[in-house]
Amino acid sequence: AREHGDLKENSEYKMAKQDQQVLMAQKTLLEKDLGRARVTEGRHAAGLALGLPLGLLTARFQALKDTLGLLALGLQALPSVCWVPLAVLSFGLDETSIQFVLVMGSTFAVSIALRDGLGVIPPIYLRAGQMLGATGYRLYRHVLLPASLPALASSLRQGWAFAWRSL
Repeated sequence: AREHGDLKENSEYKMAKQDQQVLMAQKTLLEKDLGRARVTEGRHAAGLALGLPLGLLTARFQALKDTLGLLALGLQALPSVCWVPLAVLSFGLDETSIQFVLVMGSTFAVSIALRDGLGVIPPIYLRAGQMLGATGYRLYRHVLLPASLPALASSLRQGWAFAWRSL
């Protein structure tokens, strides 16, 4: 720089200062974007909190399977973008709308996967648990829940996939 004279009159110096200003502006924008970035885990947990009980109930009671199960199947077939207008009308243009779309996108997938997984458990497991004295909560806790772990893992994976698809 000394070869070109005073640094204040140096055109290379001015260009370097301009490049630095551009980079600083980009850095500021990236910091703002990172500050707004949110992880979807909390929304996925809300979808699980709604989908798992719905799946358990529709697997257990035939009347709920015939009503809520079919409703969940119909709503799960909707693309997540269909929930956006309802979310915007209900919650406005903010983070809550995004949360609503993520929850609605994953709830029904979790519910259906768990219901179907519980439906394929061999009936002999249920009868064996009842024969050993397990009823009600104990039957679910010690017999059906362990037998449904593959379906539960599948429903968690599907819920996660549908939540990301919603984004």
